[in-house]
Amino acid sequence: MLSLRATVWAVARVNCTYGGDDVNHWKIQAIHGKSHEPIAGVYEPIAGVYAELIAGRARMGWSYRDDLDLREIVAAVSAGRTLTAEQEDAKLCHPFFTDIRVRDVLWYPSIPEKKKVTVVRVNGEYGYDRGIMGVYDSGEDYDFRSFRPCEAVAPSLDVEGGTEVYKWLYTRGRIRRASPERAVVLSRCLDRITETMARWRFCGDPTA
Repeated sequence: MLSLRATVWAVARVNCTYGGDDVNHWKIQAIHGKSHEPIAGVYEPIAGVYAELIAGRARMGWSYRDDLDLREIVAAVSAGRTLTAEQEDAKLCHPFFTDIRVRDVLWYPSIPEKKKVTVVRVNGEYGYDRGIMGVYDSGEDYDFRSFRPCEAVAPSLDVEGGTEVYKWLYTRGRIRRASPERAVVLSRCLDRITETMARWRFCGDPTA
C-alpha cells in the first residue's frame, strides 16, 4: 500500500518527471455527497470511475446528455447563443476541455474509495461517448460522458488527513488547478512514488 507524504517529499528531488512549466496539476471531482465540507469521509466515490481511469479514460461528470458536450457548449458561448440551465451548469467544467493539456496530471480524490486518491496523466484530446452506466446506483443513468485519454500514474494512494495535499484535494469545486507552488510539491511527490513503484518496494516514510 502506498502512502502520500507531500510534506516530507517536497524537497526530495529538483528535477520532476511530472512537473515543469508546461505541466499543470488538476483536482477532478468524481464523488458525490450531501456536504461540500473538505472532509473525505462525507463523500462517496462514483461507481465505475476507477475502472475507467485504469482503462485509460479520465472522466468528468455533469455530462449526462448529448447537449452537455463541452465542445458544443464552448461553441455556443462563442456564437452568442443562449444556454439551457443544464448547459450553464455543465459549463463550469469547461477547463476539462479548454485548459487541460496533454501531459497534465489529474488527481481524483476518494477514488477508488474514501481517503484515497488516484492520479493519471492526460495523453489525448477531449472526447464524449456513452459514459458510465448506473453511476448513481439506478442501473439506468449514464453520466461522465466527457473524458480525456490517460495513463495511470499512481492508483489508489493513501492520503493522510491534515496535510496540504489532503486539504487541496477536498476543497470546493468540481475541477481545480493547483497553484504553481503546490504543483511543484505534487510533482515531486509523484516522482518519488513512481520511482519506488518501479522498484517494487513498499513506499513508506523515507525518514523512518
